[in-house]
Amino acid sequence: MSKSKDARICELEAEVAQLKQLLTQALKRIAQLEKNSRTSSKPPSSEIVKPPALGNGGSGSGGGSGGGSGGRKKKRSIGGQKGHPGNQRKAFAQDEIDQAFEYDFAHDDQPGDDWELLDSFYIHQQVELRDDPLIVSEHRFAQYRHRKTGRTINAPVPESLQKQGLFGPRLRALTATLKGDLHASYRGIKRLYEDALGLGVSTGYLAKVIGQASDALASSYDELLAALPDEPVLNMDETSHRDCGDRPWLWAAVAKRLTVFKIAARRNAKVIESLLGLAYEGIIGCDFHSAYRKFFRLSGGCSGAFCWAHLIRDVRYLTTLTDKSTVNWANKLLDEIRRLFRAYHTQGERAQQNAKSLILKRVRHPPKRGEAQTLGKRLREQKTGYFLFLEHHAVDPTNNVAERALRHGVIQRKMTLGTRGNTGQRWVERMLSVRATCQQQGRSFYTYLVDAITAYTHGRESPALLT
Repeated sequence: MSKSKDARICELEAEVAQLKQLLTQALKRIAQLEKNSRTSSKPPSSEIVKPPALGNGGSGSGGGSGGGSGGRKKKRSIGGQKGHPGNQRKAFAQDEIDQAFEYDFAHDDQPGDDWELLDSFYIHQQVELRDDPLIVSEHRFAQYRHRKTGRTINAPVPESLQKQGLFGPRLRALTATLKGDLHASYRGIKRLYEDALGLGVSTGYLAKVIGQASDALASSYDELLAALPDEPVLNMDETSHRDCGDRPWLWAAVAKRLTVFKIAARRNAKVIESLLGLAYEGIIGCDFHSAYRKFFRLSGGCSGAFCWAHLIRDVRYLTTLTDKSTVNWANKLLDEIRRLFRAYHTQGERAQQNAKSLILKRVRHPPKRGEAQTLGKRLREQKTGYFLFLEHHAVDPTNNVAERALRHGVIQRKMTLGTRGNTGQRWVERMLSVRATCQQQGRSFYTYLVDAITAYTHGRESPALLT
């Protein structure tokens, strides 16, 4: 009986141990599933279909206070916020007015003798499309016939006109803008031109126009590539791309005056090397991806400024776990991070250094949980990269600028389902780079396209993007 009792106890102990192991795995899985854009690198768009967090202290996608330890932010009203300067369109000048109409009260509604008629008017301006906004040009070339042989020849067609084809520079630039800037499909552009312009054109020809626009931007893109290694501070990020079933990567490198995009087959340090070279000695703001850390080791003279937004997400994730010691440690670390950025935005260098010291002291002895140990080790070993923004004012504490730059490419990929081969990849690289650079410089992307396409068809260099 005693023997069977001991055997039963052993069975129960083994069962309890197994259940504990299963419970640990289940809790870890639950924590992974509950990750959101505030506790991980998941984009906010992935939470659109999820319900908001209920009550205070929820860890769902609905919000929570800035500290990640409970509470919800007050929902912001739609539209311009208090204190935001209003935007009012500038009126057209008189030399821009094509036609004018004057109005007065009807005879029976005249204001009366007590009212004096002024020489000024209340102005209401309106813009409308013309019935036929297209200018159709016909180029006629004299023909000659040989009196003896009957052979006919034409006067030579200028090379610039041969390159243009059916569309002139402005219509080709409009097509490229619709495709590259506004994510329109070829069929959508075709329908728009037929309905609004009365212009029938095939999707094949529209694709040819985009190919010509890409060729016109080639030298502009090369100019940006050549200037990139000379930039002292960059922010870099990458996202997945689609191309005929393959999964290459779309890289973005953002400097103060220019942006360069590059589609590469891999997500490794070789891509960064191809863009900057191992002799690069500037600063790269980035996330903690291993490709950047490897490039920093290989280059020697390059410094990395790691993104605090990514680190804060990892700390917030720790606050959602069931381990009380880990949650308590993570909440205290979040408080000290808040203190750091409060000092960064509103206080002086001494307050910033004090906040930095508190954070480094906190991560010296993290809890035993693996995730906390990993995070503490990361901050201890990479403290120079994480606190570099305190020493260099040109360095941002987050990699937000590069993530924002990639957003247009992500939308393009999702709406068009990517590219088809080398020609499409080169178009995306050139279009995104020139578009973002024009935006940084306050230039019109459409106007630059017109100038670049015009220069290309006449065999001239594209206008310089950098001066």
